[in-house]
Amino acid sequence: MDVLDSRSKYNPQDLLEQRFISEVLREELQELDQRQTSLMSSRGFKTSDFYSERGFTVNDNVGTYTHPLELRFTDMKTRKTSTGKIKKKSHAVHNKPLYGMLNNIVFRLSVEYTQRMKSMLAQKYNIHL
Repeated sequence: MDVLDSRSKYNPQDLLEQRFISEVLREELQELDQRQTSLMSSRGFKTSDFYSERGFTVNDNVGTYTHPLELRFTDMKTRKTSTGKIKKKSHAVHNKPLYGMLNNIVFRLSVEYTQRMKSMLAQKYNIHL
């Protein structure tokens, strides 16, 4: 049996695993979005540009999170200019929630894919094992 034949065969276990990964990514990205929105509102972010240009998608088990470029720089404590280094107020609304989410994804993917989860996904998506 060559590799192409093995890839073309229907394997419900692989389908369940892909659905599980997609669900975990979608849930964690939604939680990141909510956490980041609450952090920004609590820290006084009033400009609608910070809120409107954010979003996420999950396609083929790849999560993509988009945000305005300026939001990335709000975490920085210093800024280099031609006159030297300037200290500024930092707001941990990008890195802290983002890396916290990545740790959650790794943990959930390594621990939550149990037989019980497989049967729940099979029932939800009508996949016969």
